[in-house]
Amino acid sequence: MLKCGFISAAIFYLGMYFSSSFSFFLVLQVFNGFFFGIFVGLGITVMQDLAPKCVGKASAFYTNAMVVGTMLGTSGMGVISQYYGFKAPLLLCFVAVLMPLAALIYFEKVYLIKRERQVEQHLNRIGR
Repeated sequence: MLKCGFISAAIFYLGMYFSSSFSFFLVLQVFNGFFFGIFVGLGITVMQDLAPKCVGKASAFYTNAMVVGTMLGTSGMGVISQYYGFKAPLLLCFVAVLMPLAALIYFEKVYLIKRERQVEQHLNRIGR
């Protein structure tokens, strides 16, 4: 589901970069809403699953990371826009969305390989 969210974000940022029509901007907001709905909703769940014994700390870390990211991101995008134009941050956001998407795809494959080996070891132990 996170991959679908990141793909929606990539469509949104690339579309915003190339679009100049108001109606297309409205259509792109569907992709933006889909991304944020998935990312914000599942992001905290993933953090809590990674630290099941420290759910409060994981939630606080996620919330604080979002606040710090918002402060640094908006400031950074303002500086980039000042020097490179108002569309440059859209390309940077597009690249920034592709990186975690690539990481999710890579680590999913690593996880599946590891999980397959664990299943094989378990089956060998029980004699199948």
